[in-house]
Amino acid sequence: MKKGLILLSFLLTIFLTAGCGKTNNSGSLNTAMPTPVEMAGESLQQTPETENNTVYPLEITDSKGNTVKFGEEPKKVVSLSPNITEIIYALGKGDRLVGRTALCDYPEDVSNVTVVGDFYEWNFETILSLEPDVVFASSLNTEENEKKLKELGVNVVFLTQVQSFESTYEIIELIGKILNAGEEAEKVINKMKETVSAVQKAAEGKERPSVYYVVGYGEYGDYTATGETFISDMIEMAGGDNIAADTTGWVYSLKS
Repeated sequence: MKKGLILLSFLLTIFLTAGCGKTNNSGSLNTAMPTPVEMAGESLQQTPETENNTVYPLEITDSKGNTVKFGEEPKKVVSLSPNITEIIYALGKGDRLVGRTALCDYPEDVSNVTVVGDFYEWNFETILSLEPDVVFASSLNTEENEKKLKELGVNVVFLTQVQSFESTYEIIELIGKILNAGEEAEKVINKMKETVSAVQKAAEGKERPSVYYVVGYGEYGDYTATGETFISDMIEMAGGDNIAADTTGWVYSLKS
């Protein structure tokens, strides 16, 4: 049992640390995605920029089905989600970041970047003043925010909140393509896969502990990683049994 718990702790630490969001007692969800470099088991450092590996003009389809066009490589970037901020740095493009949310607090260098709001409430005047070539936003936001960004003519790419482990790789790959960092994205993804494989192998044959992952709690309800979430996938990968695997929607009743 002890070895199983250690392996589970190891994988969850790799995937969920380094400022990707905090559990709170307000009942709100921990909305951040995993940190790619922490998954890879490395310290987060900017990697040298590689030669051009993206052909511009570029046209991509974001997580909401919107077509977004880039005439040239984006030089000024705004990130509206902590996980996206960390991916940008992991790909060696941290020097392109001109705006971030107050929740984007990792790596340390990001503290020098202008704050444009939090996860849901954004200062549109500040965003416009930064003249970004692209704004990366989580698809978990209000319709009002989406409408406002589009009305302002901002080039925005919505990236889905991960509900499966594989989609983490897809998001890293897409950001890498947009920012001309395809080679670095491939390196990060491959390292992540190596780490996952090593943990899965270490967990083979071990007793499987039962796990309840606390996302949020308090007067507004109890939230956990239910069966369709990427965190549930990680628990299973690490050799644990998620007690909330049969439920959906991040919501769980402790009376169950």
